[in-house]
Amino acid sequence: MIGFLVVTNCLAADYAKKQTVIADGHPIAVWSKEVPNPRGVILLHHGRTWSSLPDFDLQVQGEELSLMDGFNEAGFSVWAMDARGYGETPRDESGWNTPNRAAKDVSIVIDWLSRETGRKVHLWGWSMGSMIGQLVTQQYPQHIASLTLFGYPLKVLQR
Repeated sequence: MIGFLVVTNCLAADYAKKQTVIADGHPIAVWSKEVPNPRGVILLHHGRTWSSLPDFDLQVQGEELSLMDGFNEAGFSVWAMDARGYGETPRDESGWNTPNRAAKDVSIVIDWLSRETGRKVHLWGWSMGSMIGQLVTQQYPQHIASLTLFGYPLKVLQR
């Protein structure tokens, strides 16, 4: 009976769909949860500690912890990308992911997402992802509808 309950709960979970976007020959894992006729399109970018799924789509039985699900409930289609060396995106040969390289990867994912959906993207960056989001918006603003920074890792105002 316990095995049946576990299987039932696993089948009931709404897991993100994985897609792969190629950024300068490198595979980037992009997770999506879409809704019909969305109010907008959101791309989430994680920080330096965890990849997208534990940060933005944590699935715990009996808990509502998924930010992606929350955005879906608010009427938004949402995607989250794993940066190089995180989650299901492998590191490249150098083993390093510089801010400019990360910004270029995000811009390629945003360009792809804009083509797929026909919409500009609302970019959300968390922690280190907020710094990358700021850089992306400065360097590649053409497909960005808005930028939200949360958990910014530096003190912006010092007294």
